[in-house]
Amino acid sequence: DGSQGTVWQAVTDTGARCAIKVYHRASTISSRPLEERFEIAKTTVDRLNEIVATGIPKFYEPFFGPPVHGRGAADGYVGQGDLYLVSQFVKGDEFNDYCEGERLAHRRLRSLQDAGAALDTLHANGLVHGDIKPNNIMVDPETGASTLVDFDLTRRSDGSDEMRTVAGAPGYMDPALEADPQYVAANDVYAFAVTLAFAYAGESPRSPVRVPQFVHQRLPAGGYDPQIVKLLTPALAPPPPDRRAPPSAGSLLPAARLLPRPTPTPQGAIPGTTVPPPPDPAPPTPPAHFPMPPHANLS
Repeated sequence: DGSQGTVWQAVTDTGARCAIKVYHRASTISSRPLEERFEIAKTTVDRLNEIVATGIPKFYEPFFGPPVHGRGAADGYVGQGDLYLVSQFVKGDEFNDYCEGERLAHRRLRSLQDAGAALDTLHANGLVHGDIKPNNIMVDPETGASTLVDFDLTRRSDGSDEMRTVAGAPGYMDPALEADPQYVAANDVYAFAVTLAFAYAGESPRSPVRVPQFVHQRLPAGGYDPQIVKLLTPALAPPPPDRRAPPSAGSLLPAARLLPRPTPTPQGAIPGTTVPPPPDPAPPTPPAHFPMPPHANLS
């Protein structure tokens, strides 16, 4: 359940799994009416589907359908009903959950390879993701493949989109956006670099701190490591013009995997975290029938 909507796992009439996002009527990051968010979602889907790349899922056109769970006029659901977006089902765990179960830093870093390449592909096509953080990256624990998800804040990097929303997770959102909300590729790279630091150290930042502070406070028992500071500083440097040409997301990964590996604790737990509780059972399939667009072929 995110700020824009709730994602359900669903099964089509042909037996194929897919993901269905049901948008909230009121978003915590957008005051736009649902009809306008429909147009934004449609534009985003059209742009993303022009890109064929590992790490970027396939999307289908958004559509309005009956409200789920029997919601009606008393709940403010009138007119078109709910807004839905159907997408390819992405197998795996959110990256933060994956890291809790993977104690070896080099494997955590390697799993970001596909996501980094996908982010570079978005940038090469004139788009920015807008909300890079560990729980917007899915990792298949069996293969280590990673996929970017949650493209609600995706926009053109040239500023031609009328979207001035500034949103992001504390510690991952570039502080430069507070002064200039025009989102550019460098802001994505900043968030990806902090995600790399999270992958290396196994712990998230609590606030937008400078990289030496982040590394010094959060690296495992080996302590302060100047190599990762040197690696990530160009991506986390002060706002433009100092950061007009930041390193690409993908270029950070090969060097990161060569860094000295943090030493796991004797129990194999990631420093700064606790042993995760047993996973919750899988969410039930929505009770309502979801009418699929006639043109959608998910098989």
